[in-house]
Amino acid sequence: MILSTELLKKILDKVTSVERSNIFKIKMSLRNHEDPTYVRENIIIDQITFNQLFNNNVTDDIQVRANLFPEDLLELVRYQSAMYATLTIEYVDSDSFEIILDELPEVYNFRVFVHELEDIAKHFGITALTNVDGDDHVSEMQTSVIMPIDMQLIPAECYSLNKQFFNGQLSNVTVGDAIKYFATVMGIKRINMITPDNTTKFHHLYIPPEMGSFRVIFEYIQKKYGVYDAGLNYYFTNSILYVWPAYDVKLNRKRKLSVMKVNPSSYAGLLNYHDGDRKSDEVKIVSNTEIVHKTLSNLAAENDGNSQMFILADNMIDGQVDVSGDNISLNNVSITCTNKVDNSINKNSAIPVYKKPTNNVFEKVSRIAESNTEIIVTGWPHSRLHMLDPGMPVKYIYDDKDTVKLKTGLLEAVTYTLDKSTHHGDSFLYTAVGSLVLRLSIDNEIADI
Repeated sequence: MILSTELLKKILDKVTSVERSNIFKIKMSLRNHEDPTYVRENIIIDQITFNQLFNNNVTDDIQVRANLFPEDLLELVRYQSAMYATLTIEYVDSDSFEIILDELPEVYNFRVFVHELEDIAKHFGITALTNVDGDDHVSEMQTSVIMPIDMQLIPAECYSLNKQFFNGQLSNVTVGDAIKYFATVMGIKRINMITPDNTTKFHHLYIPPEMGSFRVIFEYIQKKYGVYDAGLNYYFTNSILYVWPAYDVKLNRKRKLSVMKVNPSSYAGLLNYHDGDRKSDEVKIVSNTEIVHKTLSNLAAENDGNSQMFILADNMIDGQVDVSGDNISLNNVSITCTNKVDNSINKNSAIPVYKKPTNNVFEKVSRIAESNTEIIVTGWPHSRLHMLDPGMPVKYIYDDKDTVKLKTGLLEAVTYTLDKSTHHGDSFLYTAVGSLVLRLSIDNEIADI
């Protein structure tokens, strides 16, 4: 008889033995849309951080620490409103350090914004940073001095998207129809959306001017009309708008992520900790780092209760509600969950929180769905960019006393930190370390491996 933990080890060994180089070169160039003659190649990069916070942001946030000559920094300041950057990533063989021709280069275009310009100017004595006629001053500087600079890169297509908005009314539409329409109006050509739980066809669906921007319009629809009964997340990356229920830990999608947790420092020294690529239906990751664990159910029960009670607005007459003693009229709706892991209140008890009248049941149910989850943060050594989708269904697999268990959930965030690894020829080589934020169910299951 083969123990399940022994079978898991065989799977882990297979994943980590996949021959794949996760070492790469990064080329960064700057260009100016107002001055086509300005192009700077081979910018020296110390570190890049790709933040994909699916539950907090609406698109990627990229932070770069680079080194520039003073005159290049002055150009950034002068033309920051029109400065763009191109990042090219090429994977190299881990032995020969030659570019792997079978893997196409990854090319990303960004708008560039420089942090703390005034402080940089004072530190380096560049008094002409805000003076467009400061060429004489710059020419007198020691232009051989390389200056560290922190920049934020915003995907070029997202920068334009943030300027789009909608204001008006749609008739005879579902919330799913409305979301697709708004995405099209804003210039989004591809949308990956889980079918909404709310299938009601609204006679009128109105978006006020202050809620019509890309950053708030979909969240407004969830709060006003209701889309999913487990919250709503939306995220735009790689030209695709993803829309999905934020707290549905049983979500079913074609592409899935399996995170296999092992003891810290196990499999140390390997160059590969994953199997799969951008086209795979399943990506498997071996995590050998410490984890950070946060259970949300207790805190949510204390702050928000585990029962949402409210009045259906359609059942109200002239805005009046009859209250007799401790009971609200029969028009009230109560939604309760069972708190299975609470240490501070009695199990199976309901702590009601009364809300103002609404017809949006989905928003209220979402609060309960959120409280029945937990957050785990774990690592992904030698990661690769953009292999994972926003809101990807997750299986978190681990062994417990000769039994392999799992929790199901969603990928809530991933951060890639790209650092110099070594120097080869006239360029640096880099590796990436990923950090995964998983929103998981509070229940354990026996893993079927």
